[in-house]
Amino acid sequence: MPKLSTKPTSGSYFSNWDRNLLSLTHELSGPLTAANLNLEKYLLVSNPESLQMLASNLKLMEDYLANTRQLIKRLPMPPRPFSVNKQLANIVRNLSPLANQRLVTIELNISEDCALRGNSTRFKQIISCVIRNAIDSYDDCLRLNRYVVVEHHLIKDYLVVSIRDHGSGISKAYKSKIFKPYFSTKRSSSGLGLGLSLAAESITEDFKGYVKVESDKNNGTTFRLFFKLPKVDMLK
Repeated sequence: MPKLSTKPTSGSYFSNWDRNLLSLTHELSGPLTAANLNLEKYLLVSNPESLQMLASNLKLMEDYLANTRQLIKRLPMPPRPFSVNKQLANIVRNLSPLANQRLVTIELNISEDCALRGNSTRFKQIISCVIRNAIDSYDDCLRLNRYVVVEHHLIKDYLVVSIRDHGSGISKAYKSKIFKPYFSTKRSSSGLGLGLSLAAESITEDFKGYVKVESDKNNGTTFRLFFKLPKVDMLK
């Protein structure tokens, strides 16, 4: 699978304020869509699990708004340790209704837990964005087995979260553009083309990490997200 891109372009496209405001605008659509799907399912069949999922997505939207509220009030957001496995499980659960609607299965293969230090809401925004892009990769693809695999492992001083699909891949013509703001290959006009640029910059600015991408038409795309580990990486 040929490498298309490694580290995002050095320097910041956005100020900290812009990144938070644009992230809020971009990311609220995900849990809002999932919440609506779960509400529809609950109203149709009175499924208690759908009601729990609705509550989870509403909580996620509340977290996004709380982050923005702190920024508006210029309140400090000190980094805190959080469980990687817990956050990944929550992300997959919140995105499952969207994946199911698109006939995509999200497989979460996680091993021993570790802690990252930072803003857990930012972490959720980054991972959610890349998983949604992986789900979207099947829009122009006729594959019967439609899956997104999420895994993580440790390499030296980094936690690496791998998100792999078997979708349509990224063409060579777009390989240098995927991290640029307002660039999108999606047919829908509802997106702003900001998701990957915001995610890549947030990894760099908020987690001192970087992104690697490999893609081709036959094997799909793999994003590897590198997050800098704290000095003590085991959960207390």
